[in-house]
Amino acid sequence: MIAPTMADRESPAGERGAVRRRFLRNLHERTWELELLLSGAVVFALSRLPAAVDGVYQRLEPGLAGDVSMAAFFIWYYLKLILYTLIVGFGLHLACRAYWVGLVGLDSVFPRGIRWQNLRQGPLARRVYRERLPTLPRMIRVADNVCSIIFSSAFALIAVFLVSLVLAGVVGAVGFLVSRWLVGRGGVGAVAAAVLVVLALPSAVAGLVDRMAGERLAPEGRVARLLCGFFRFSLLWTGALLWLPTSQVLATNVRRRVFLSVASLFVVGLLSFFLVSDVLVPRGRLAVASSAYLPADLGEMGVDYRYYESERPEGEVFPRTPAIPADVVTGPYLRLFIPLRARPLAEQVEETCPEVEPLGGGGIRLGRPGAPPPPERARDVLACLGRLWRVELNGEPLADLSFRFHNRPGSRLQGIVTYLPTAGLPAGENLLTLTETASGDDPPERHFIPFWTPPADPPAPGGAGAPPQGGGAP
Repeated sequence: MIAPTMADRESPAGERGAVRRRFLRNLHERTWELELLLSGAVVFALSRLPAAVDGVYQRLEPGLAGDVSMAAFFIWYYLKLILYTLIVGFGLHLACRAYWVGLVGLDSVFPRGIRWQNLRQGPLARRVYRERLPTLPRMIRVADNVCSIIFSSAFALIAVFLVSLVLAGVVGAVGFLVSRWLVGRGGVGAVAAAVLVVLALPSAVAGLVDRMAGERLAPEGRVARLLCGFFRFSLLWTGALLWLPTSQVLATNVRRRVFLSVASLFVVGLLSFFLVSDVLVPRGRLAVASSAYLPADLGEMGVDYRYYESERPEGEVFPRTPAIPADVVTGPYLRLFIPLRARPLAEQVEETCPEVEPLGGGGIRLGRPGAPPPPERARDVLACLGRLWRVELNGEPLADLSFRFHNRPGSRLQGIVTYLPTAGLPAGENLLTLTETASGDDPPERHFIPFWTPPADPPAPGGAGAPPQGGGAP
């Protein structure tokens, strides 16, 4: 490389080049400022996205069934993993970089580090501390390295999730087309698994042959060129060009046991957090009792807000919970809505009412909706759907209920609705009990919905029948 002359340095082009080099060098030395800004902005911006993704999925999921439901679940699953990785990774980076800034400031204020002569310890303790305690410059270097590793590892893991999501979508689409349009029958999962085997098997066999006999093969021979072709193809279809450089740098520079342990713990912890926070807790499979005298399940003696539409939070969907308008009923009819989730509904209807014909086909539909089904077939389906639940009012079963299909506003939640007359109900407390008869659970799921009706003819204030005011005689 030829060094620039004095004339080059004094020329406008040389001055611009020197300014550019100084700018890049200064930028490289001050990247921690950009990292802090980026981490803080990402953590702040992503803090609300998991709830938003949950809201969209909860509104869509009840109306999906079959392969579409499975595809929606995997999209939601990978999106949540990506968001959790971003939040955890950038949160750790922000905390670690802030700790690094504190160390740099402390080293700037006290460049001499620990003053051992001022340490109020015995000679043995001072000797151990001198041997074991790292210096501030060393801690600064280690913290800086950890920040860089966290920053790059988070993006590598996100790339893996994104590639997996795209690959699953492409393979699922191929499986759907082959099984539905070309073959003319079901089995999307089997076709998708076969496609994955066709893609992965050549690369796996090539890797095994390379490890066992790669050194004995001629570098330019036919077998070597074939194996290299398989490896190039594997880099393309797995998207490894996005994440493999970062992961291989870490794997070859960090101790293998440490790298595998940290990576495995992070992935297992991420999956465990998703399982607990997004699957078990929302479905009531995991809860912490607040008190020995306060039940986790309110049961028959509780008033659960989820059963009353007037008390439900706006925008929140309850796909497994029946509902009535309010806990106090003043009208002549009580509307009872029973949600029906599309995914298990087909199996329940086929098991309970095998003679009932379906009203239409499931899956993806293009174009305008068709004509509504004939009323006779719709009544048969509604009668069967009503048999999936046993409805009791004040302990007495209600038979011959008339149901209709119903769509909930603001969501894709569908179900059936019936109207119960309130004439003749006792004033005060009443109890509506619903038992799901076709769920297969043991014991079956039950819902207790108490509500209150006012007296038929409340006495007028001060009129006939009103209690006397005061305790004296008239």
